[in-house]
Amino acid sequence: MKPNLFKFATSELSNDAILCWMLEWGNYRNSALYQLSNDLVNAFMGKNRSNINIESIRITRQYKHIDILLEINDKYIIVIEDKIDTTEHSNQLQTYKKVIGEDFKYISDNNKFFIYVKIGDESSYKQIESKGYKVIRRKDILDVLEKYKDVENDILGDYYGYLREIDGDVESYRSTEIISNWSNRAWQGFYSTLQEEMNIEKACWQYVNNRRGGFWGFWWNSYEHIYNNEVYYYTYLQIEETRIAFKVEVENKEYQSEIRNHVWSNLKDIIDEIDMKKYKAIKTSFSQGTWMTIAEINDLTTEQDIRNAMKAAEDLHLRLKDILNK
Repeated sequence: MKPNLFKFATSELSNDAILCWMLEWGNYRNSALYQLSNDLVNAFMGKNRSNINIESIRITRQYKHIDILLEINDKYIIVIEDKIDTTEHSNQLQTYKKVIGEDFKYISDNNKFFIYVKIGDESSYKQIESKGYKVIRRKDILDVLEKYKDVENDILGDYYGYLREIDGDVESYRSTEIISNWSNRAWQGFYSTLQEEMNIEKACWQYVNNRRGGFWGFWWNSYEHIYNNEVYYYTYLQIEETRIAFKVEVENKEYQSEIRNHVWSNLKDIIDEIDMKKYKAIKTSFSQGTWMTIAEINDLTTEQDIRNAMKAAEDLHLRLKDILNK
């Protein structure tokens, strides 16, 4: 074993650098890695395009805040927004499209490609794709690098190993029984699996900051209700690592406490009526806000605990929905 450069070069700027380094080989036709640059460019452009052979490639970093701008054969433009664990912010993707439209009018729109590279994971990429960006995920880059993993190049080998190590961390929840030992990426892997199993658009996950230190949250099973025939609100379920919370969402500040108490009163009646055995929902201390927790199933220690508690919570929540919507 030898030290891996990317154990230390973990920033998005470092990832920008390795992407640029791999793409720059397109200017070295006699190199063993010339085709690597071609393969990456063609992955960015997509299968619906004919394979492009790079004759020249100009790489600009931070062109008007764009992470990476590629000009290929004086005919194609590729804009790359590069993320590791952060997400889009401040309408940046639409801003970049406007910049390119204004600054490269001489390039056909059909020859402009907008790419969102994500080395980590996100709950959903639908908003990214709706803005006209193609998502290139870690797996897509690994698929390209697979052809070159035996090339004797320390930098390339380290990057391939770094991406594979992230994959292993994401999948580590499968072999780690106690959830308190799960890493951040293990939680992402577990939640991504749940999302795929449920196959519903409204299930999503992300990191939630709070005064207790934050947690990886997963929310699903949302129902709409109306209070007094005038105020709409929602109930839903949320995994907060070692517990499952019953949540109430009320935007109308005037009614937040009243609706919260109304929902809890009905939920308490159901809890008192049935035997939930190990996975019993208990009342939490109330606070007021848009998103409020009214009860929780806690002390979850394993993946199986989470899955069992999810089923118990879903059954209870369905009964609650039927009562609230009468």
